[in-house]
Amino acid sequence: MNYDEPNSRQGYWKRHFDDQRRNKIPHQRPDPLPRKKETLEQQTILSLKNEINTYKRMLCDERSIQENLLAHLYKEREKTRKYKFQLQKIKKCLENTE
Repeated sequence: MNYDEPNSRQGYWKRHFDDQRRNKIPHQRPDPLPRKKETLEQQTILSLKNEINTYKRMLCDERSIQENLLAHLYKEREKTRKYKFQLQKIKKCLENTE
């Protein structure tokens, strides 16, 4: 007996239970996309503001690094100046002893 025949009683029940089984499978609906409240102009303005803030932070970081480097350079200059005066004193002492 063929279940695919439309007049077959067993075919009808087989299709019926098959349809019920398919209906029991939960259908996964995708999550709805959130609505965007801002218009396109507001989005571009917001992205530009974020970009400006990023560049401001980068500028502040660079300035602080530059200030630290200048402070370090100043300390090194003072050390070399101090050593230079010490060398000059030593040279004077050597010249006076000879």
